[in-house]
Amino acid sequence: AGVTLGGGVKVDATDDAAQVADGGSLEIKCGVYNNGVLDVAGVEALASMPSREELIARIMGSMMSAVSKFVYCVEAIRKKQAGEE
Repeated sequence: AGVTLGGGVKVDATDDAAQVADGGSLEIKCGVYNNGVLDVAGVEALASMPSREELIARIMGSMMSAVSKFVYCVEAIRKKQAGEE
């Protein structure tokens, strides 16, 4: 998904557009996403969203944390029943 801005500046993604905007040389007035028009707040919200890969990593981290806690609990029960504590 690419964007061409006034003045010949080409941007590859919305987060790149936000970085250019932070420099003060770009004023975002609106955007288009999924056949809908976005206002400034919508463009900023879209630009600040984490990438798909980051979201997958967050979900996997949460899942691994839950599994680790479960395994620790089962191991503690096994040790208690075996009289190892």
